[in-house]
Amino acid sequence: RAHDLATTARGGERYAWFSRLAYRHALGALKLAWNPDRREMWVFLKEISTNGDMNTVDVLFPTAPALLYHNPDLLIGALIPVLEFANNATSKSYREPFSPHEIGVFPIADHGTSEQERMPAENSGNMMLMILGAVQRQDRRTDWIFPRYWRLLKIWADELVSTLPFLADQLCTDDFNGRLANNTNLALKGIVALEAFSELCHLAGKPDCAFYSERGHALAETWMQHAMEQDPKPHSQLQFGMNKSYSIKYNLVWQLLLGLDGPFPASLLEQEVAFYRTRLDKYGVALDSRNANTKLDWLAWAATLAGDDDESFQALFDPIVDMVSETSDVAPVADLFDVGTGRNPQLGQKAFRGRSVLGAVFAKMLLPKPGQGQTFSELMVSPGELQA
Repeated sequence: RAHDLATTARGGERYAWFSRLAYRHALGALKLAWNPDRREMWVFLKEISTNGDMNTVDVLFPTAPALLYHNPDLLIGALIPVLEFANNATSKSYREPFSPHEIGVFPIADHGTSEQERMPAENSGNMMLMILGAVQRQDRRTDWIFPRYWRLLKIWADELVSTLPFLADQLCTDDFNGRLANNTNLALKGIVALEAFSELCHLAGKPDCAFYSERGHALAETWMQHAMEQDPKPHSQLQFGMNKSYSIKYNLVWQLLLGLDGPFPASLLEQEVAFYRTRLDKYGVALDSRNANTKLDWLAWAATLAGDDDESFQALFDPIVDMVSETSDVAPVADLFDVGTGRNPQLGQKAFRGRSVLGAVFAKMLLPKPGQGQTFSELMVSPGELQA
């Protein structure tokens, strides 16, 4: 009941109803295992219904809000195996200057460098953002991350600095749409991640932290100069210089969730939300201008970008509930679907169903409370807060 009170107060009754479903999807994908050597619990996440990979970083990323809200130790437990593999502390070697994609096919973590699906900016950015989120939710406790992984994180951050903002042709998490150079949403993720790394750097008491924040803000200015267009309303493009295009900037939500001071202006969030509302179809907003497909997790984050604008949040989130309630497929909830029909474009493969990524809807619960200005950790809503 406390959970329902909290989610209803933050997002309304329909949001609360869907959050119960999302909770089961997110937590049901986890397996806890005791690591006797390190004397700690590790968490393994299965990428259900797609390829069965474990601790897939770009699947853990949308799952993270559910874990951060309910028990951040679960997220930490899932991040550590990835960090250990990347740090060459396991039986398999890793030789890239960016985060791994996964650690194996469930339940065997036996992948090395050659088995990885390379997503350089995607997964390094994801790891930076999730790590800072976990640190903040644990009263800024950093002993699990520093000093053991500091050198690794700095390598990833420096790789982002050297490659942003005009990223080379590469995959992002939306790999079903293929590779894309100059991907504005992917660049945005990396830029916000640099600000997150700067925060981690300060918490660790390391030198030169301001460099990464200053670099992130400078890159954000460049991004704004090259990614925006005004027709038919101000919004950002899918690809730098691609006129008459757009993509949902779901990665921007982490600037809000982490309480960061930029690097992007608040006006960008307002413009993006206003534009998405003009693109609404029956079951939401298409992920980008290439086709009519969308992702449930990213649509939930687009709605969360509205902050305390409840009307815009409901306008963007309610179509998700409509899709789940009205479509006739007798199958677990799909997180990839057509915004006009609600049908999963990969229905025959039974892919993108029953996945932990539905945990993304809990991003709304991680937003700072309206009208307050304390630190991020002081602004969190907990399930027990409204119990009385």
